[in-house]
Amino acid sequence: MQTFQCHNNCCTIKIKTFIEQCPEKFRSQRKKSGVFICDPKTNKILIVQSCGHLWGPPKGSLEEGETEIDCALREVLEETGINIPSEILTKPFAIYNNATYFYLEMNECDVTIPDIEKTNDANGIAWIKIECLKKCIEIGNINISKHFRLLFKKLYGSSLPNSSFLKVNRRKSIAKRELFQT
Repeated sequence: MQTFQCHNNCCTIKIKTFIEQCPEKFRSQRKKSGVFICDPKTNKILIVQSCGHLWGPPKGSLEEGETEIDCALREVLEETGINIPSEILTKPFAIYNNATYFYLEMNECDVTIPDIEKTNDANGIAWIKIECLKKCIEIGNINISKHFRLLFKKLYGSSLPNSSFLKVNRRKSIAKRELFQT
């Protein structure tokens, strides 16, 4: 387990030192469900890094016969070690047609973030302040999932920045397109 601090040294980010390739089962197109967990007192949100190396709220694919709420609770437990009673979750909201998220406010100090085990689906975990997250995205330390970007905009009414990695790839893509159009 490696531990890093954000640029302000106020947020701790834990990442596996033994990151493996993403198994095919994690690239599934099945419906997903997760929980957006935030601490309004510290302005921090809980994010995990998927095996695809993108960061976002804990979430995963629904298993056969599983409800969205059961899937969300299972994924939070598997990825963070947090056991959430279903009755404290909010009404779900959808991102496109393939993901459902629940919202939960929780005190960061009430939750001990465990070290990520080798068998865990998540590669990393962090309680991170929103302003630190934005900076980490801008400088390319954190790449976020499309669902997380849409979810954040839905909840906070503002967009997260694009990472320098995405900007470089977008410029390359535009340059390629222009080259082939002439």
